[in-house]
Amino acid sequence: PQLVRLSNENMEGGLYYWGIYPPAVPGGPQISGVWRHDMAHPGQPAEEFMSTNTEGQCIACHALSRDGTKMAITYTGGNGAATLVDVATRTPMASVGNWNFGTFTPDGNEFLAVSAGTLYVLSYANQQTVATMTSAGQVTHPDLSPDGTKLVYVLKSTGGDWSFTGGKVVMRDYDVATHAFGPEQTVIADTSNNYYPSFSPD
Repeated sequence: PQLVRLSNENMEGGLYYWGIYPPAVPGGPQISGVWRHDMAHPGQPAEEFMSTNTEGQCIACHALSRDGTKMAITYTGGNGAATLVDVATRTPMASVGNWNFGTFTPDGNEFLAVSAGTLYVLSYANQQTVATMTSAGQVTHPDLSPDGTKLVYVLKSTGGDWSFTGGKVVMRDYDVATHAFGPEQTVIADTSNNYYPSFSPD
């Protein structure tokens, strides 16, 4: 016998992911971009959220705020233009810069973005830089803990933000109010090339 425990809570919210779908018109171009699956409706096809079909260009890397109301997106792949989006209206702000990976603060008011190995803290309201993080080298793939007190990222040896070698996983304390970063602590430093660290909800 196996004892199986199930939560009595409804599974709600959306799962966002990047994908490529068949052409909307036979013989037309494929549609690439961000899609959303409604977790409350199993079996229902995912909906087109933002794509080449809706925006006229590829929506590539993206990050969602913890409350699901805001999204950061990049256009056309690595080092392309980037911007912030109101999820409810699917309305992107005008792009004023570029980044490749990032993570929102718990309240969604700021976005920690990586561009060319440097991490910048941006205001969601106007995408302006409010702080820049110093580190022992170039960083990429950041993730902020749900309570906003710890930041994890990859410290890389050579290469771009998305393709590199010698990736070590590093963690440090972070103060959202003062934008202060604590000392770097190596979490994983092996002969592998580590990518995409992320925190669990707890």
